Amino acid sequence: MTIWLSTSALTTAMQTFGLLWFCSWLFPERLALPRNIFLKALLFLFADMAVCLCIYLATRLFPDQGMVYAFGCTLLFQFAACQILFEGSGFFKFFNLLFANVYFTGVLMVSLFAADTFVPLRVHRTPLLYAVYINVLPQLAAILALIPLFRRAVRTRFKTSPPRYYWLYACLIYLALYFGLMYTIDALPRRGNAQALSVLLEAVLLLMSVVFYLMFLSICDGYHEKIRHSLIEQQVQLQKAHLTESQAAGKALKELRHELKNYMFYMNYLIDQGDFEKLLSFFADFYQKEHRNLYEVSGSENFLDAVLQQKFTTARALGIEIDDHVLLPDGEILNNLDLCIVLSNLLDNAIEACRGLSGPSIAIQLRQVKEYVSLVVRNSAAQDVLKNNPLLHTGKLDKELHGIGLQVIRDIVERYEGSISFESDSTAFTVMLMMKMPLFQTQTESEGTV
Repeated sequence: MTIWLSTSALTTAMQTFGLLWFCSWLFPERLALPRNIFLKALLFLFADMAVCLCIYLATRLFPDQGMVYAFGCTLLFQFAACQILFEGSGFFKFFNLLFANVYFTGVLMVSLFAADTFVPLRVHRTPLLYAVYINVLPQLAAILALIPLFRRAVRTRFKTSPPRYYWLYACLIYLALYFGLMYTIDALPRRGNAQALSVLLEAVLLLMSVVFYLMFLSICDGYHEKIRHSLIEQQVQLQKAHLTESQAAGKALKELRHELKNYMFYMNYLIDQGDFEKLLSFFADFYQKEHRNLYEVSGSENFLDAVLQQKFTTARALGIEIDDHVLLPDGEILNNLDLCIVLSNLLDNAIEACRGLSGPSIAIQLRQVKEYVSLVVRNSAAQDVLKNNPLLHTGKLDKELHGIGLQVIRDIVERYEGSISFESDSTAFTVMLMMKMPLFQTQTESEGTV
């Protein structure tokens, strides 16, 4: 009995240590972990011991709950250790831990059934050798076999996290696989042909867990590609919009120059006639016609101006009041497509939220804060958005299409080492984000050296 407990504890410790090591590949470190590989291994070993101790205490507290309870405790304490040590998506952590535990359970069951069938009798008669044969060696082989799988996961771009229902379905599938493993153990007798059938079923379930893991990695990679294509499409649309606005402005300028001499001649005629009332009326009509959609942001021609002009024109046509404070220095930042895409998506969402409201308004503040761009967009709201929709799910019918805008924003903000947060009350919804701009960082460093 002591031998079995010792080998079981050893296999659990091996699994947990391996998972912590793999998670260090997949997730950024939350703590300042040592760069030295041996010190990092020592830290993981201490965390491993803490997890194993918690699992032991939990199973001792309720000793008659069985393997399902032990599985749940193992998953819970491993997840807690990963949350403490690493940053990143909790869904992705839980999914990988769930997969790894199902994987290790499958390996253990296959090795147990196979050992009962194929291991020589002399090994059965040596408890220590038998315990090592069916516990330690298979688990060590399982850890080695996980290396290429987790390297594949590292290559998969998980900065763009798929929708949460993806993770929910994946976790439910692995829970079903785990209960399938447990059912196979309890339902089939361990004798004769049934023993070989048990080995086969366990091996099939184990293979299914690995295949589904690779499939899910491919799904996540495909979702990232979808985000990337959406990003490229928005960049193209912004460039087209900028070109269209430039062409329209050039055409309007030509028409204005052509008509200006007639306008000036007519106004001069009214001045000579002393008909100042008619002159003021004519000038007011002229100004309303030529300048009703103009506003002040920057004197230069750039993508940022094109986005603002296009969105503000749309907003004003819907009766939405605009209050903008754009305080960015002239230069390359005004043509940063990623910043323009973020701004375009946020303004689209704000305009959509203001539709149908009484006296709607949108306020924008865009400025430089050291090496960061600070962007705040505040729009009117009919309710407390975060209270009624804390996950900010889209309310449109085509959720797969329209729900991608916020994910694009999150992806860009994370790529620029920034942050995004939301605030809301019963009358307004506010988005606040920061994005680190390399151009600003270079300027800050040069100012510091001077």
